[in-house]
Amino acid sequence: MPLSIFERLRAERNPWLIGLAVAVAAVAIVGVTAWYVLRESPSLFAGGADAAAAGGATEGDAASAPAGGTAPEPAQPIYVHVAGAVVAPGVYKLVDGQRAVDAIAAAGGPTADAAVDSINLAQSLTDGQRLYVPTRREVQGTPPGGVFSGGKPYVPPGGSSSGGSGGSNSGPRAVDLNSATKEELDGIPGIGPVLAERIILYRTVNGPFKSVDELTKVSGIGAKKLQDLKPYVTVR
Repeated sequence: MPLSIFERLRAERNPWLIGLAVAVAAVAIVGVTAWYVLRESPSLFAGGADAAAAGGATEGDAASAPAGGTAPEPAQPIYVHVAGAVVAPGVYKLVDGQRAVDAIAAAGGPTADAAVDSINLAQSLTDGQRLYVPTRREVQGTPPGGVFSGGKPYVPPGGSSSGGSGGSNSGPRAVDLNSATKEELDGIPGIGPVLAERIILYRTVNGPFKSVDELTKVSGIGAKKLQDLKPYVTVR
């Protein structure tokens, strides 16, 4: 009966042949084990590939999405005319959302005689707006000669309010709409405290009156009332 390969190797006792036989047996065992593992778990590597593919798609989606959602729109430019008691009056380019204080700062800031407290520095600006900064004299007024105040004619020294010795100085003198105080305006027949405040507010927002007829732009003053007020008001 012929001998098996292992019996022949053991009979011949050849070390090299014995080592070769052991190596062949080891390779065969590893191959069989690997085949069994792959057969029993076919999705082992497929699952990893699917996960990697999914991960790649997620990263791609994240890379294509803009950071922080929709980008904010840039602020719209506006142009504001800054006039009155500022260092450099003129038209300035600002942005929507800025305030009156920003426009005054753009014009170099207020002058020494500016009455900045008479305007709302926190008011929002609009395109095409004219922002007027009055002087303290325009807001408070000074009693120049010939002011009709407190409902009584102002009589200069040596004059008269009654057609007597006062001559041409008799009678009321017209009030300057651009410098009169609230009390002086309140003293004019037909103008009470509410209307006086409206006149001051109008010139503060829109600048000095250019003519007496501009009074009709003040709420509460129509054409008829304007004719009644003309003898008592003027624009200097």
